[in-house]
Amino acid sequence: MKEKTPPRIHKTVVSFNDREMAVIDHFCEKYNIKVRSRMYREAIIGTILRKLEEDHPRLF
Repeated sequence: MKEKTPPRIHKTVVSFNDREMAVIDHFCEKYNIKVRSRMYREAIIGTILRKLEEDHPRLF
């Protein structure tokens, strides 16, 4: 059974220049991405989690 996602109530705005938007458009078209908000969320959260893991304090 699929876990229910809590409602997304926090919003933020990101602006792109023409070149950045062209790259995003090309990527979404190439990989048949229809829901860009999901792609943005996954990219942002994935990057943050990887960075936190890299910065995790180690004993050795």
